[in-house]
Amino acid sequence: MAKNKKNAGIALEYALKFVCFYNFFVMAEKALVIFGSESDSFIFEKLLPALKEKNVPAEFEICSAHKNPKQLEKIVFSSKAKIIIAGAGLSAALPGVIASQTIKPVIGLPIESNYSGLDALLSVHQMPAGIPVLGSGVNSWESAASAAGIALNGLEKIKIVKKFDENAFGQKFAKMLELLQSFDAPFEITENFGTMKKSEIVINFVDLDSEQGIDSKNFFAINTPLLEKSSCLDAQKLLAKTKIGLWVGLNRFENSALAAIELLNASNNIFSEKLLSCRKILAQKKSK
Repeated sequence: MAKNKKNAGIALEYALKFVCFYNFFVMAEKALVIFGSESDSFIFEKLLPALKEKNVPAEFEICSAHKNPKQLEKIVFSSKAKIIIAGAGLSAALPGVIASQTIKPVIGLPIESNYSGLDALLSVHQMPAGIPVLGSGVNSWESAASAAGIALNGLEKIKIVKKFDENAFGQKFAKMLELLQSFDAPFEITENFGTMKKSEIVINFVDLDSEQGIDSKNFFAINTPLLEKSSCLDAQKLLAKTKIGLWVGLNRFENSALAAIELLNASNNIFSEKLLSCRKILAQKKSK
């Protein structure tokens, strides 16, 4: 029995590798848009035309991560899109589940329902280490469309704007740099924004107490919120500040780096092997 499980795992690993490389060579420059419910139409009926305006061809599906998990896996596994936009409300598991099934970049769009959408926002943003989701603000279809348009124009380099408390976050930052170096990812550290190019991914650290995020309009921006200690009240700050741009979870240096690598990989596919290997190692760990 154990041998059969091992063989099945190996077979799945090779199948994922085959689909990953096959899809890159045959897929068009397009996005896969998945929403969890038809009741979210007030958002996706705005998102889809916005993608079209930005010359982003999109395939569209409605599929619940909870009610139809096998169908969702089939949709994600067979899609030839280079980037995925997933929208959901309430527990909003959809973007995270999709991110666990693919190494393609995933933009998560939380939909307002209860608690002004705070429940969905936290579900989308607060992903564990190694499984990044680029979360927008609640109902922020404009941010999702704008970022997808820039991502599909081709991204070539990561720029890290270093501005944070070294005593509080220096160790996390060092580990993030080690991760980028292990991928041989092209990156540069800068003290300020200066002149950014559309082909660049900017990792922007945001002190939730005093700073604002940036949107992906002239370049692709990944906002990483920072707080040394947080409380439930800080979730309200996040709710307000995420109206602009795309974000990873609180203090998730590693997820900002991995999301950037996935974005680069969508353009050139040179990191697929290492990303798959990273996922394999992650599956063996039991930490958050």
